[in-house]
Amino acid sequence: MVITVASVLFCAVAVLNIWATFRIICDDLSSRLQKAAQIALVWLAPLLGALLAIHLLRQNEISSARANSEKPTQIEDVAFTNGPGLTYSERSAIDSEHE
Repeated sequence: MVITVASVLFCAVAVLNIWATFRIICDDLSSRLQKAAQIALVWLAPLLGALLAIHLLRQNEISSARANSEKPTQIEDVAFTNGPGLTYSERSAIDSEHE
C-alpha cells in the first residue's frame, strides 16, 4: 500500500515537472539563461520548483496581457498618422475642438 501511494505521488510530481518544463521552454518572454535556471529549479526542487515556475509564468502572462490591453484599439490609431506625431483620431479630436 505504501509503495502504491509513493508511486502515485512520484508519478504526479514527474508529470507536474514535465508540464512545467514544457511551459518554460515555450515561454517567449524569458531569455535562455532564465529558462535554464527555471528548468534547473524545477528538477532540483521537484514540487516546489515546478509550482514556483508555473506561478512565475502565469504572472508573466497576466502582465503581458495587461500591457497589450493598453495599446490602441482603433485601426486608424495604429495604421495612420496625420501630422507630426499625431494619430488620425487625435488630429480629429483637435480639429473638432477648433470648429
